[in-house]
Amino acid sequence: MLRSSPLQLMGSGIGSLSVPQLLAATGEMLQAAVAGGLTIATTPRPLREVATAWPQDDSQKRTVFVVD
Repeated sequence: MLRSSPLQLMGSGIGSLSVPQLLAATGEMLQAAVAGGLTIATTPRPLREVATAWPQDDSQKRTVFVVD
């Protein structure tokens, strides 16, 4: 069924868009995120704790390592 349809799959990696297109799309996406009130739950951890923090479950909050 898919072979006979005019379906075209496009990637989202480097090379699928020109650099100016990628920059424009990124800017639009970030503006939409701000306007929509996008928030991301994070848990800041000092970089020196990377060995103990890395294996912990971060499925509810994203672990963000900070330089202290």
